[in-house]
Amino acid sequence: MRSVNPIFIPRNHKVEEALKDANEGDLNKIIELIEVIKRPFTNLDNKNEYLKPNNSNQEYKTYCGT
Repeated sequence: MRSVNPIFIPRNHKVEEALKDANEGDLNKIIELIEVIKRPFTNLDNKNEYLKPNNSNQEYKTYCGT
């Protein structure tokens, strides 16, 4: 299972957070996100925030309505 299931997946809220900052001129989060998703099967100890689902209380909808 570990060989086919990635540790890191590009969660929508992290992608949107990185894109928002990039649109405002700060590329740090997008660069970090790219580095994390380049190696989705590698455990990166200092990147645990990319393992967690969105914890905000607001409803979240993707473009496909899920």
